[in-house]
Amino acid sequence: MTNKIKNLTLENLEEVSRICKQQFNEHSWSYNQIKDALNDINYIKIGIFENNSLCSFCFALCSFDDINILVVATENTSKNKGFAKMLIKEIIEQAKQKNKTISLEVREDNVVAINLYKCMGFSTEYVRKAYYKDKTNALIMFIR
Repeated sequence: MTNKIKNLTLENLEEVSRICKQQFNEHSWSYNQIKDALNDINYIKIGIFENNSLCSFCFALCSFDDINILVVATENTSKNKGFAKMLIKEIIEQAKQKNKTISLEVREDNVVAINLYKCMGFSTEYVRKAYYKDKTNALIMFIR
């Protein structure tokens, strides 16, 4: 079965919200934040579906010279299938077409995500010390 990347719309609001809550618990985007992002033309909102159900998604914000990846999430039953990598590859392709850099922020203790980003060409350019409520550092990574 081939999984295709599709643009997300407000029709996907409930599924995106469910995956966010599942993956990020108290750090999840709020329902209204997700709704606002799905309505915003400055966001890239893409997802991968299996059996007509959203299983992985990515939101990225486009600015003048940068695409900032804000969230990548995959539901538990769909992990380790390469979906996050597929979504990030799509963002990289769009950035190349638009001649933009790509940036993201990741918790220093999220080793799985950091390794994925590094293998895709991201490098850490600086660290935000004690950025999160629990004092964990944030790594700021780029592809230029």
